[in-house]
Amino acid sequence: MRYLARPVGVAAVAVMLGATLLPGGAARAEVPSSAAVVALDEPTDPPAPLALPADPDDITTAQAEQALERAEILIAGEAPATTTEGTAESPTLALRDLMIAKPKLRGADREAADRLLARPTDGANDPGEDGYPAGSTVKSGCTGGICVHYVDKAQNERIGATAEWASQTAQVAKNAYDYLVNSRGYRAAPSDGTRGGNAKLDIYLTDLGSQKVFGYCAPEQFVPGSNYRATSYCVLDNDYAEFKPTAPLNYLRVTAIHEIFHAIQFGYDVFEDSWLYEATATWMEEVWASDVNDNRRYLSDGQLGRPLVALDEFEDDTANSYGNWIFFEYLEERFGANIARSVWERASATSSPGQHSLYALRTVLNGLRDASGARTEFGRELAGFAAANQLPAAFYDEGSAYTAAPVNAGYAVSKSTTPVSRRFSVPQQTTYTVRFQPSFSAPSQRYRLRLRFSTPAAATNPGAFVVVQYTNGTVKRGAISLKSGTTTQYLAFQPGQVRNVYVSFANASSRLDCNLDTARACGGEPLDDDVRYTLDAVAQRY
Repeated sequence: MRYLARPVGVAAVAVMLGATLLPGGAARAEVPSSAAVVALDEPTDPPAPLALPADPDDITTAQAEQALERAEILIAGEAPATTTEGTAESPTLALRDLMIAKPKLRGADREAADRLLARPTDGANDPGEDGYPAGSTVKSGCTGGICVHYVDKAQNERIGATAEWASQTAQVAKNAYDYLVNSRGYRAAPSDGTRGGNAKLDIYLTDLGSQKVFGYCAPEQFVPGSNYRATSYCVLDNDYAEFKPTAPLNYLRVTAIHEIFHAIQFGYDVFEDSWLYEATATWMEEVWASDVNDNRRYLSDGQLGRPLVALDEFEDDTANSYGNWIFFEYLEERFGANIARSVWERASATSSPGQHSLYALRTVLNGLRDASGARTEFGRELAGFAAANQLPAAFYDEGSAYTAAPVNAGYAVSKSTTPVSRRFSVPQQTTYTVRFQPSFSAPSQRYRLRLRFSTPAAATNPGAFVVVQYTNGTVKRGAISLKSGTTTQYLAFQPGQVRNVYVSFANASSRLDCNLDTARACGGEPLDDDVRYTLDAVAQRY
């Protein structure tokens, strides 16, 4: 979930923890260790995130070396923090990139990659000091679809866990896994064979909290017969005692659902776009443990706080993809459908070969109907999301706790017959909101706001949405029907009755020139990044 230190480890002796006793384990082969990772004294910017080709044969040696360097920095916990609480970018997707690129590494680089991807019970040494030291007795137990492994705290005070905490972790993880698979209908995480003792999803407990690390999930290898689905294991903190102000159990709950969902995502498409991984995993915290609210820390980095940062952008110096969980919350509350799962099913190479995250999202949204029965589309819903974010208390169950999105432009409109004019461009996968306020009084006259604006080409999947806020607290919203060329819309604008009119525009184009190693969907460059609008607004008496 956040950055964490390097896993290492030893052989395990299985001990009863929960409902099932794991088979005793012989020592695993030790991983060569000639390439040590040097700890850094000062925060170091890691290389940019990769967008590795879907065909591993197309990965270059330079890309593989970049993936290794990035994973080393993130796992060592030496990257700059991306939130005010001091947490940094998750290493999960860096480990994903490293697993995919590892076949192109040789010699010491290959050995370093093996250690980074090793389980806490694997390997000959402990360069990150977070694995299980040689000679440790590892206790293991299974319940439901998961197994939890740990070293008893009496044996190792630093990395160990109590039997009570391990049992609590097992129950929380089981409940999270059951919710994802049985209640939400996601595919079970791919079987890892007998790794960890059996085919269940393995979770290891160790000390991550001393580095402000909550947990992570690492893919290991492609599922036999597949070149896009991967098995994985997860690591969680051994007590969450270092984290404040939330209770340790609540940190465990949100971390477990987030990381276990990553393990399930790896079973859909390990190559899928990074923003979709993190936005949907962070949103799952909201739906499964909505009372914890840890994910609110990211909202200012996502489109609620920065609407002109693209939805599909994966920034490694902010938590923007984490913050965009609220887009899926908006869709869930609006449609009551399991949209995130539908997107993952569309994006999976099994059902939609070659369909990247934005195409999958567009396909799902274009097939929905709203409460009125009207067919919706991606551009309309992205604009509606931006409009709702102006008054979150009116549109989200917990919206009164959210800070409203900033407007891009605001105007006080007088009785003048000269229209207020605005010319602006909307980058691909972003939104732009203009606020209008009546600045005159008309106690015995009726007024409306006339909007007239250019409509971009249909290829850009444009959308427009309006929210009218009345002085009595009422809020009304609606989509603007776009017409070819110029669109005209009339809105309520009676002084003394209307406080604000918000008009949001979206550029939801999913057209990209892919495989250019960018941090956007499909690693591509947007093809419709400069959609221009001309907007005129005037108060009219009628």
